[in-house]
Amino acid sequence: MPNPIASNKIACTLVTRVNQLFHDLTQASFDSEHRYRHRVERLFWNKVANVIPNPSRRPHQSLVVVDLACGTGFATQLLGYRLGSQDQLIAIDVTESALKTTARRWASIRRSDGMVPQLERLAGDGQALALADRCVDLVAMNAALHHVPDPKATLREIDRILKPGGWFALGFEPNRTHFASPPMAALSRGLDRAAWYASPRQNMRRVRRFLGKDTSKNQYTDAPDHDVLAACINEQLLQEGIITEPLTSNTLLDLVDPHARGAEDAAGFDPVQLLRDVMPDYIVHRLFSSDYLGETGRRSVIVRCIADAAFRCFLPQHGSLFCWMIRKPGPSLFEECRCRLR
Repeated sequence: MPNPIASNKIACTLVTRVNQLFHDLTQASFDSEHRYRHRVERLFWNKVANVIPNPSRRPHQSLVVVDLACGTGFATQLLGYRLGSQDQLIAIDVTESALKTTARRWASIRRSDGMVPQLERLAGDGQALALADRCVDLVAMNAALHHVPDPKATLREIDRILKPGGWFALGFEPNRTHFASPPMAALSRGLDRAAWYASPRQNMRRVRRFLGKDTSKNQYTDAPDHDVLAACINEQLLQEGIITEPLTSNTLLDLVDPHARGAEDAAGFDPVQLLRDVMPDYIVHRLFSSDYLGETGRRSVIVRCIADAAFRCFLPQHGSLFCWMIRKPGPSLFEECRCRLR
């Protein structure tokens, strides 16, 4: 009988390594592929950034802010712009390419007062952070918790590094309540499928494939085709001895999103249960769901806002994604700005 602990470690290693390889290979096209997503997510992260006290109001106090699973630095920039030269801004990711992209974008930041903090880069897994206990004032994590093998272990690490009174902002994670509801899940899935079939990008790819032409690159971006991605990832996993035979493209995508696509039961998380299990004493300042129409609704900000407002009246916790802004018990430099979250 196989050792369940050993099997779990192998599974965690596989999920982590597949995510590293996948995001390395898609790094160059990430922002263009997710332009709709970033456009609507900016509103939430601007509200989070506005909670950070102005550096001029705390000349002798410094803050430590961490962007966990920073990706291309989308949240890093929005949060870092609110910090002063006395503060620490730390970007953490499992891939070196993500950290390089974040650093390159951060280097272009200009501010009239010149008081821009230095960016510190840290390669690492969210399940074991190379940071001391109780040393961080704010942890941000945008649309990344569903990529990690053990989300609760990551949340425990965040709890460990947060100071008393520290804040944790989690943005745009899949909401199990939505996907466990057959009508809501069918609605968003149907719209996403219709948008995929109607997409000029996908139609061009299908035409090129029908004509026998190269589809290894996207017509509009540098995003590799899924079959090409799968071949590259499988080759590396086989070389490293992590797998003994190639995995299908769909299986690899399930491993990239193990708590969304690859979920055994309803996809996503129950945010209330997560908090009860790992952070039961945290103070919840914002917890809401959004994006009732799924990914397709994000293509039009107006349509998304109208749909969210309408559905929220009847099904307040059934959006496809959820966000939270919570605070660890204790005194905080952010306390004076708490009202800005409302």
